[in-house]
Amino acid sequence: MDFNPEQLKLIAEAPIQIMKGMMTSDLGGVIRMIRETAAAFDYVTNAQARFKDNKLVQQAVARFIEFTQKGADDPTSSDPQAPMSQDDFQAYYTKVAFVIGDSPDATDFKKFLYGLAEAVAGAAGKGLLGRGSGVSTEEQGFLDKLKALFKL
Repeated sequence: MDFNPEQLKLIAEAPIQIMKGMMTSDLGGVIRMIRETAAAFDYVTNAQARFKDNKLVQQAVARFIEFTQKGADDPTSSDPQAPMSQDDFQAYYTKVAFVIGDSPDATDFKKFLYGLAEAVAGAAGKGLLGRGSGVSTEEQGFLDKLKALFKL
């Protein structure tokens, strides 16, 4: 499937938005944020080999690594002082799902994005300092919406 430059940018930046959307679905403290960021980075690093033949995933992995390691500005935010709402994130994911369609590469890309969301959700449990086990109600709601949107 061929994508125009705007669509390629949307696809490449999807993991950044998945991470941010999941992290803001149930805000926690600094320790939680560090755990979730580390889990996202680990997942993306492992996904690079798991989805080695998927060009969509490889492009998104490269952009995610650039964003997380090099401190690149977040170009997905029109106003860095105004974070996206959960509705904004859902609208973004809906656009991604529409653009990539249902090709085999698209299906694996959706699985990659959903796996990233699961990794972030499972990184910090409930309770004091995120030391409890489990995924919060808000995070599970985010996962459920994403799974339905991506038809997984």
